[in-house]
Order: sequence, then structure tokens, then C-alpha cells
Amino acid sequence: MERNPILLGLAAAAIAYPVVKLVKVTLGSNIADILMEAISNLPWLAGGFVAGYKSKFSPLKNGAITGALYGLIFCLIGIVLVSTQTYGMQEKISQLGIAAIAIIKFSFLFFLASALGCVQKLPRTVL
Repeated sequence: MERNPILLGLAAAAIAYPVVKLVKVTLGSNIADILMEAISNLPWLAGGFVAGYKSKFSPLKNGAITGALYGLIFCLIGIVLVSTQTYGMQEKISQLGIAAIAIIKFSFLFFLASALGCVQKLPRTVL
């Protein structure tokens, strides 16, 4: 596990997230749903790409770790926000299940994007 690619990947995803929100608010419903979905994928694509591109030894592992950390941070913020609005224990337990699924999803998506970053770093003669 390399620390710098993971931190750079998290930074790229953190920078891309507000950009996506700003673009969504600016464009509103003027664009097609397919384009809106493509714009929504930018944080995990940017974060995983940077983690894979900057890794020296195991880009896929670093991409998966970056995704898990991003999902953990993202879900912890969401759980805190939901917990202030719900009071039942059943709702809070279900939120933990949803958070676990989201962490796995982000880990897989960052893993895929890190493969793209790793391939882009390779010299063209290797391909």
C-alpha cells in the first residue's frame, strides 16, 4: 500500500465531487439523463484514475483502498446526517447496511478506474 497515490486519489475525488454538484446545479434539467449520469461518475473516475496513475507497485490494490476510504468517508457523513433525522433503531441499522454496500461499490469502481490510470501510465511500446 502506497500512501501518496491513495491521498492523491482521495483529493482528486474530493475536488471532483463539488465540481459535479456545481455542474448539476448550473445545468439543471436542461440536459439528458444519460449526460447527467456521466457527469455523476466523475468523482470515482477521477479518484481511481489518479490512484492508478500515481502508483508504482500495486495500482489496483491502491485504487480499491482509495475507493474504500472514499466510500467510508462519504457514508459516515451520510449516516451522521440521517441519524439526526431518524430516531428508530431499525432505520439506523438499515443505514449501516446501505453504507456497507456503498463502500463495496466505491471500492470496486475505484478499482476499475485505477486500471485505466495504470494502463495510461505504461509506455506505448508495451501495449
